[in-house]
Amino acid sequence: EADIVITNHAMLGVQSSGIEVLPEAGAVIIDEAHDLVGRVTSQLTIRVGAADIGRISRMMRSAGKLDTEFSRHGDSLLDALKEAEGRMRIVPDTIREPLGAMARALKDSCESEQWAKAFMKDIDDLLSEDGKYVVWANEDALYGAPLDVAGPIANNVFSERAAVLTSATLEIGGSFDPMAYQVGLAFPDQGPWAGLDVGS
Repeated sequence: EADIVITNHAMLGVQSSGIEVLPEAGAVIIDEAHDLVGRVTSQLTIRVGAADIGRISRMMRSAGKLDTEFSRHGDSLLDALKEAEGRMRIVPDTIREPLGAMARALKDSCESEQWAKAFMKDIDDLLSEDGKYVVWANEDALYGAPLDVAGPIANNVFSERAAVLTSATLEIGGSFDPMAYQVGLAFPDQGPWAGLDVGS
């Protein structure tokens, strides 16, 4: 048991995803907090590429399930990605269809497995048209980055504990408000917050 636990932004990103990796604490102190939103966004970015498809195929086989259909549709997705590059406002059918087929293959064979549920949720998020993700592709993978990470940070890192964010560059235009909104401190359920410029 420790009184102080020192970690990094990457672990805060994992915590933001809902995976409990940090011990219970009365407070968190985050240095270089101007980097927090970017780090959490990177941690929560979805990727579906060859390595991810291969990993799920291996897990299906380990669970005693046939991965033939999943792998076949995965190959179709990888073929389609060779022709895709850049941001996608709407995911084209050549990518949408194999992704949907992969999700159905997983649901039919491994629906109760946590890793399958996580992968199916990733596919749902990539195909969603609710504007919560920026989706782009290169020849190797399809990516989806959340536009807003205030909720995950507020709910999974700051909830039920005090938070102190420090950095030389937290103020934008002389105000801490933009940063407070970006990290969820301004949510009503987070209680009052205050910004203080103590100089350099």
